[in-house]
Amino acid sequence: MMSTIKIMRLLSTVVDIVWIFPFLRQRHSRFRNYFFLICVAAVVSDLMELFHFRLNFVDYFYLLISGLTLIAVWKGGTFKKKYIQYILVLFVTAIAFAFRKGELAFVIFLILHVCIILIFLSNFVMESLSSKSINLFLIFIMLYELSLVSKIFMSLIYSVPSLYYYFFTTIFEIMLGILFCFIVESNPWLHIKLKA
Repeated sequence: MMSTIKIMRLLSTVVDIVWIFPFLRQRHSRFRNYFFLICVAAVVSDLMELFHFRLNFVDYFYLLISGLTLIAVWKGGTFKKKYIQYILVLFVTAIAFAFRKGELAFVIFLILHVCIILIFLSNFVMESLSSKSINLFLIFIMLYELSLVSKIFMSLIYSVPSLYYYFFTTIFEIMLGILFCFIVESNPWLHIKLKA
């Protein structure tokens, strides 16, 4: 019978493999950099697992990717000349690595993804007001981010998160990853018109 840790690792590998592919579908969208960074995180994470990198190193890598993702989604999700932000992300990652505090990396990771959610939420509200419609594509992205935030929050509270909770959130992320392989933001059914 598989142990809890082995099941969690298997699920983690599956979700990483699934999230490699949405970038191919979204490569022409305004969120291409967001999906590209998720793809990079998924590929590198699987390689680190394959070559048995230390878990702490993986945490710092995710921290770096999260910081870059925050920059990517800022102002429409395009990489611009934001050298100060890039330097700041590298600096924060270096500080967390220097102190060798995995909990610190998790806390910063949590803060970064809450900021990402707030940016997407701001975009959602502004676009809903201007277009008089609800963008389901943005809602799906926010649900994915909420899943990440809830998972890391549970990891901070409990040293070993509930397998059932981890299983539920990971299956949810896999389903969203598959969804993003087939949809693009321009799909008409993703925009629900609000009644005047």
